Amino acid sequence: MSKEIEIQIEDSLFKDKLLKIYNNNKKKILSIFFLIIVIPISMQFFYYFKKKNNEKFLAQYLNASMLFKINNSESANILNNLKKSKNETIMLLSSNLLLEDYIESNNFQMALQEINFQKKNIKNKFFQNLNEIKFIILNFDNFNEKEILSIFENKNKYRFFKRTENKLISDFYMKNNEFKKANQFLKNYD
Repeated sequence: MSKEIEIQIEDSLFKDKLLKIYNNNKKKILSIFFLIIVIPISMQFFYYFKKKNNEKFLAQYLNASMLFKINNSESANILNNLKKSKNETIMLLSSNLLLEDYIESNNFQMALQEINFQKKNIKNKFFQNLNEIKFIILNFDNFNEKEILSIFENKNKYRFFKRTENKLISDFYMKNNEFKKANQFLKNYD
């Protein structure tokens, strides 16, 4: 019988200790419990809405690309709006589709503006390097030797198109009837 009383007393003391700990740390315990429940749920909502937003942008881009041959001005309006999105992939796709249209329609001034837009807004080194080459190809006839060499002089570890760059410089020399420099350049840098 004394053992039963001891067990009851121990249980009662244990419950009192737990109740005292709970009362002293009530706000902390509720906050932790709240965070454990709320953070995963809010993260799921965030990813869900982000995915829905990306799906909306992609649907608009696909709509604009299908409309492109039918109604170019409406498609261009949609693509220009998509360029303002925070989704870099959609921004790049939209800008490149507009760039392609400007080049096909021989509107090189707008094409250069599109390349400048990409230079300012695209952070990926690969696409920056690609834009540099597009810029040179569009302005190829307007460059002098010093300008074209200065563009490629900025060699860094993110040069993805070295062979293309070398070929462009060689073509520049050939265009200006400087065949020795073109051959020498290709031999030295290939």
